Amino acid sequence: MSRIRTFVAVDVDAEVRRRASQLIDTLSDIAPSVRWVTPENLHVTLKFLGDAPDSEIYEICRRVSKVASQHVAFSPRFVGVGAFPSPERPRTIWIGIDEGAAALEALHTEIDESLGDLGYPLEPRAYRAHLTIGRVSQRHRQTGALREQILHRENQEFGRTTALECLVMASEMTSEGPRYSVMGRGSLRNSTVSD
Repeated sequence: MSRIRTFVAVDVDAEVRRRASQLIDTLSDIAPSVRWVTPENLHVTLKFLGDAPDSEIYEICRRVSKVASQHVAFSPRFVGVGAFPSPERPRTIWIGIDEGAAALEALHTEIDESLGDLGYPLEPRAYRAHLTIGRVSQRHRQTGALREQILHRENQEFGRTTALECLVMASEMTSEGPRYSVMGRGSLRNSTVSD
């Protein structure tokens, strides 16, 4: 039985992608050892499943679609830059979400519970909606310049995206980095977008 590295996500609009890409270009000059996310791979992760058996992909897509159909389309706003666990010890560098974060959290919770019935563990930590832009490996120490850039950009705006669907994605590792492809789509209700 083959397995597919799988996650559930919400895509981001071209303008958010463009602004995030500009930030990544700036920060990569300061911290070239960070693994920066390529613009085409930017997304908001709702649930990471890991290596799912290919025989379960249909059921995963069905459940994600069912959850999505119970939620109304919305427009998350991307604002601020931060790091987990902190700017002083960054492991994940992200762009934050304020308006629309509660809707993303609700989607995460329901998808987490629905897929938990299939044997995928519930997320042990509280979900915080964000757009990952870079990952710092433990062997690379970051300069104070990166920390200052993160703190300096805590209110920077990156625009809104239109969340119309949840995507079930496959991730394939290649020599150039991960390559993502859509395996399933779950549409949110209504074409009228609300905040």
